[in-house]
Amino acid sequence: MATAPNLLAFPQSVPQSLVEKYRPRALKDFCGNVKPKEILQRLAERPYSSSWILRGESGTGKTSAALALADAIPAQLQHVASQDCTAKRIEEVWQNCFYMPVAGKRFHLILVDEADLMSEEAYSCTAYQVRQEQVYWGA
Repeated sequence: MATAPNLLAFPQSVPQSLVEKYRPRALKDFCGNVKPKEILQRLAERPYSSSWILRGESGTGKTSAALALADAIPAQLQHVASQDCTAKRIEEVWQNCFYMPVAGKRFHLILVDEADLMSEEAYSCTAYQVRQEQVYWGA
């Protein structure tokens, strides 16, 4: 008996966006941002438990830099999208970090996109738990 095709699956021919195709994958691949790049490379070489804010204009590569940092450490990525940044979600992610990272990973890296848009409740959930170091990631 033949099975019905999965109409919800993306076809293999869907093109990748140019932004995604050419996004830097490693810290060494970033152009410009020399000082911030050096700081993140040193962190990747000798990681330690810390909290960082990558500040800068939209589209300058902050999220891409955090993803590259996670690969370089290597760290298990816990990603909180801006539209999902609630106190409940932050608490869930924080609790996940009390467990060992998956095989092959040394640390957890929590990436909160557009953290400036999080609710006061979500901010309060994180503010007392972390000491933040800031890196300006500018163009």
